[in-house]
Amino acid sequence: MDSYNETKQAYEKRHHPVKTRYTKKEYELLKLKAEEVNLSVTTYVKKMSLGDNNFVNKQSKLTLETKSQIRKIGVNINQIAHRVNAKLEKKDIDFLQKNLDKATHALKSILKTLQ
Repeated sequence: MDSYNETKQAYEKRHHPVKTRYTKKEYELLKLKAEEVNLSVTTYVKKMSLGDNNFVNKQSKLTLETKSQIRKIGVNINQIAHRVNAKLEKKDIDFLQKNLDKATHALKSILKTLQ
């Protein structure tokens, strides 16, 4: 399709409204998903209902990075928990402090990217 037809189609008047009702919980989830891909709820619903979900695959690198950081934090917390359940020695306390510092750094990194 050439750019003239694409532009024409984009500005074509829409005469057929479709109303859908959502529970508060459903709407909040929909709103959250729309915000993740920087779209309004209306645009998000329209694109998804018409099968135009290419934007979903381009989910921000931030989301993937955040998931990765959270996974790393989980590993650190598990290591700390194992050590706490065992007999603590000086080297264990140092290990716990090091991993706690890593987890704190990772959380700060996530918060910085989310702001």
